[in-house]
Amino acid sequence: MRIKTILFTTLTSFWTALNICAQEQEVAKNVSTSQAGTLKSQLEMPVWGTVTDLTISGPVNDADMVFLSNVARATKTLRKLDMSGVTELNQINKDAFNGVASLVYVSLPASINTIAEKAFMDCIGLRHINFAPNSVVTIADRAFYNDSLLVKITLPASLGELAPTALTGCDNLTEINVHPGSQIFSSISGVLFTMEDLTLVKYPVARGDENYTIPDGTTNI
Repeated sequence: MRIKTILFTTLTSFWTALNICAQEQEVAKNVSTSQAGTLKSQLEMPVWGTVTDLTISGPVNDADMVFLSNVARATKTLRKLDMSGVTELNQINKDAFNGVASLVYVSLPASINTIAEKAFMDCIGLRHINFAPNSVVTIADRAFYNDSLLVKITLPASLGELAPTALTGCDNLTEINVHPGSQIFSSISGVLFTMEDLTLVKYPVARGDENYTIPDGTTNI
């Protein structure tokens, strides 16, 4: 009887150790949808909580994004989200990934035109956010609020509106760049300006200059 007890205890410890190792491993999953609204059927419950790197392609709608954000918030395991191959999705909704601290890398599709209010607020692990060069037009209030590990960001050439608080709290931001071709914004040595009247829009708080000389021709700050 004692031998059986010891054997059972040993096996239990073994499977527990295996489960811990499995949880620590990075699990990548590629999901390709043929129709918007079907992401839930492609990403079934048994894999929730195991996927750390998720790549999604194909048509996606708001219902898919609600499902995805709920899973990311509940499981706290998603580190990399690559949506560069997604079509039809026009917006990252308000609060979509608010507080998802596990996110480190996000790549957005060319179909996105709006990053809504607080969409990536308090994503305190986020280090990389990639925009398609001609995609987002509006980045709303506190979209990336308090994303303190963001070091560099390259805004899309299509951007027309950047809310004043969109990058507030990004305390390690050293560069704000703009994809070539923008008619609204420009980056001068990593500092964000408007093109038309050369207004200084945003100075990266962690740039580290002991002194900063405002370029000639600047009209507003």
